[in-house]
Amino acid sequence: FAYTSSNRSEICDPKPSALSYLRNEHICGRPLGLRFDKRTGDLYIADAYMGLLKVGPEGGLATPLVTEAEGVPLGFTNDLDIADDGTVYFTDSSISYQRRNFLQLVFSGDNTGRVLKYDPVAKKAVVLVSNLQFPNGVSISRDGSFFVFCEGDIGSLRRYWLKGEKAGTTDVFAYLPGHPDNVRTNQKGEFWVALHCRRNYYSYLMARYPKLRMF
Repeated sequence: FAYTSSNRSEICDPKPSALSYLRNEHICGRPLGLRFDKRTGDLYIADAYMGLLKVGPEGGLATPLVTEAEGVPLGFTNDLDIADDGTVYFTDSSISYQRRNFLQLVFSGDNTGRVLKYDPVAKKAVVLVSNLQFPNGVSISRDGSFFVFCEGDIGSLRRYWLKGEKAGTTDVFAYLPGHPDNVRTNQKGEFWVALHCRRNYYSYLMARYPKLRMF
């Protein structure tokens, strides 16, 4: 239906060898987050290498929207959500490591992750939160007053306030029993979080003291 990279050569065909595709994902693209803009029907895509893109109902090659923010290139675009007014909130898991180097990202204690906002009218992205450890999933609350995002290495779900007296600030929404790698809001307003592993004493120490991971 659609693709994020203009390179459609044989190296980007996953059928012969999935491993060869993984080796070339920085060339072929690696879509991670997907959301529809309910107003237009456009599909917004967070591609780990190509940044934030958009493709219309006709499909085809997606149009790049954001590849950098405040002068710093996106390094590992991960997930997104779209507000009712069309504003896109998305995560950049690291500006130092790409997705294919995610193990180095985790074990180095890298904290260069960011949460960003894309204004479709101004066609510009700004950084809302920085110095994060592997931020990934993003989901806006049912009433639109805040959104939550996962901070994977810490094992927490954080909240960014969009409205009210706390607008523009963050707090911890929940400490999780494991390390999250996505979040979605259901029709009841509840947040469902995917955990890729359980928390234990070892991972607790690694999250609290990230420099220990180097050993």
